[in-house]
Amino acid sequence: MKKILCILSIALCGVMFVGCGGIKDAETNFNNHLIEIRNNLFAGQNDEYYATVCTGQREQDYALDGVVNELVPFGIVTFARLDNEMLKQDTYAFTLVVNGENVVGSLEKSPYDNTYSADIEQVIADDAEITLELVVDGVNFSQALTNVSSSFQVSKDNAIDIACEELKDSVKALSKEENNLSEAFIKILKDYSGESNRYYWYVGIISPEGETSGVLIDATTGDVISKKV
Repeated sequence: MKKILCILSIALCGVMFVGCGGIKDAETNFNNHLIEIRNNLFAGQNDEYYATVCTGQREQDYALDGVVNELVPFGIVTFARLDNEMLKQDTYAFTLVVNGENVVGSLEKSPYDNTYSADIEQVIADDAEITLELVVDGVNFSQALTNVSSSFQVSKDNAIDIACEELKDSVKALSKEENNLSEAFIKILKDYSGESNRYYWYVGIISPEGETSGVLIDATTGDVISKKV
């Protein structure tokens, strides 16, 4: 239970994600509240560090203000220690090799935890070959990343349908209230500090006042692990 609560905490502190479409009479209005759409997740790790790349589309001027702006491509590179300990620097230069082409940038420390991230501002195809390279605290790190989301038994759309049923009151509120400024999101999560290889979908809604409702779903079984309403 402690790890589940940790995962939920990460979800609520991090960047917000996609929306919902499972309840047909609410789908159109709900989709008007989407501020970010995540398409895939690439991941890899060694004995000390892990890295992920998640790509999709999100609003150009990201803000939790109830207004969905034009969506633009994004790609978030994330890097951290498996034991969640802090690294020595505030930033790390990196090279992401995508199908033989180099994408360079700088990883910056998150204000929420000891992860480092950067936006490469592009979508990566599901079948891409990816390697992340950087020098971290004097040690060369080179790790191939695999598209883990391609093997999920529960797709993004399945997860959205499950969440819409579990959060039906919140979803119906979006369709009934014309000026409702809530926004919706979906995220792929994993507790890298543990030994489990499980991934989860987290789908939620956040109000302008910061109140949240959400559901954590096992990406393999579709089981609802935890829910907040």
